[in-house]
Amino acid sequence: MSIEALLNNTASLYRLTVNRGAVGGQANPTYSADVAAANVQCSIQPASATTRLQYLQRQMQVSHTLYFDQNWNPSSRDKWISVDKEYIVLGWFESLEIADSWTCDAFQNIVAAGTVVNEP
Repeated sequence: MSIEALLNNTASLYRLTVNRGAVGGQANPTYSADVAAANVQCSIQPASATTRLQYLQRQMQVSHTLYFDQNWNPSSRDKWISVDKEYIVLGWFESLEIADSWTCDAFQNIVAAGTVVNEP
């Protein structure tokens, strides 16, 4: 079975835009209104216990793993949006388990009326 048969979700990639405050420090992050990649086939699964533990040891929270059949090369803190759920990118790498696939470890961002409720 190829990985394409397992990609039952779609997501769009939005790039992080770093803004500077009045004194030059990083202000609250915003995301580009332009979609870097739209309606990309993917599979979204809860992160494994091993993956969660590895990130927790670095004091980072990860909640989901997204699988893709091509390299979209997102940067840390970019976000994928699938339907009405946001996933903040924490790690991106070529999968060793499945040939020709890429894996994205992410944190599901809880958003209520445009306000971020939960952040990694």
